[in-house]
Formats: sequence, structure tokens, C-alpha cells
Amino acid sequence: KPDYDRLCFLRWLAMAAVGGGYMADVDVFPLWPVGHEKGYKAISDGKFNVHCGARGGEVPCLMSGAAANWHRMAFSILEDGIQHKDKDVKLWSDMLALQDVMANGGGTAVEVSNTVIQGYHVVKWLKSQKNGFDAGTCGQGDAKTSVHFSHSITDQLKDVDEKGVHYRHEMRPKLAKEWLSEWAKSCIDESSPFKDFLLSQRPTDDIISSLKEI
Repeated sequence: KPDYDRLCFLRWLAMAAVGGGYMADVDVFPLWPVGHEKGYKAISDGKFNVHCGARGGEVPCLMSGAAANWHRMAFSILEDGIQHKDKDVKLWSDMLALQDVMANGGGTAVEVSNTVIQGYHVVKWLKSQKNGFDAGTCGQGDAKTSVHFSHSITDQLKDVDEKGVHYRHEMRPKLAKEWLSEWAKSCIDESSPFKDFLLSQRPTDDIISSLKEI
């Protein structure tokens, strides 16, 4: 999807143009309300921050930085993409460009922190917890700011009759609502309005039962 991948590169420039801040994929959701001590931190003028993945496996699903840092990273990512456009590669995404920049000396002023729960944990948690998330599961989320319901989740979802993979993609937003409502019910303080909001988003159909049959 060349248009999609082109936009993924352009979003870096957009963040530089608007003065920096946080940028998240549309399938990344906060675990804590704004202002919470475990939530997103204020932007500093220091290093650029990649909040998904680890060094060598950076994922641009949640990033933050001041305008100057976004400007520097945006042009590094775009230059890397241009260098690969005529090479014999099927796809060169902004994620691959980010990893390439990091591996070739561009990561010295970049902080990489694994503060996002990745997709493979999402289905695992739902399938293993029969009565909501237990204290151990909530504890794993204490050090995280967000959860990423990535495309890879669809590979873990059950095919249903003739709909096949298309059904799995349709399940992803419903799964996100279910996971977030389970998180709110089990892990967020009773007095928080954020808890009520997340619980109000619970889907009506039973996704959890179908997951536990896999």
C-alpha cells in the first residue's frame, strides 16, 4: 500500500511542523488518565523518545519529543527512505527506516523505552484470565503507559467460517474495547472517572469466549 507507507513517512514531518509532542498510532490507547503519575510524561528538550520496542527492534507506534528533535528525526527517516527507494526491496516502511537510522549512529540522542504493551500480550492476557485480570497481570501493566492493538493481533484470532481473515480484522476494534474494559475493571482505581469511561466502551458480543476456544 504505497499511499499508506508514504503517509507513515509524512507524519514525521507533520509532528515537526506542529511543534512536537506525542505521536501515537491510531491503535495505541492510554492505560492511565491524563496527569496520572504512571501516564505520559511532559515533553522535555532533551532526547527524542521511542516508547515501543527495544533497541534493534524499535516500533514507531508511540513517540515523543520537542520540535527540534522531531525535525532532526524526520529528516533522518526521510533521507533513509529515499536511499532505499531504488534498492531491490519489496517494502521500506518508516519502521524499517527508524531501525536503520538507529543502527547506523542516529540513535545517540534517542531514548528507547519499552512502555507499551504489545499485541502478542493482548490476546494472551485475555485468553488466560477467566475472571478479569489478576493482581499479577495488573502489576505487569504498572510500568506501562499504553497498549498497542497492532495488526499482528489478527494472526492470533480465530477464523470463523467463510469470513476468514476479514473477520479477524473486524474483531480487532471489538477486542480493543474488551481488553480495555477488562483493564479498567481489574486494574484502575474505583474512584477514577477513566474507569467508568473505559467500562462504557465494552462491546456487546462475547469475544472472550471465542478467544478461549482457540
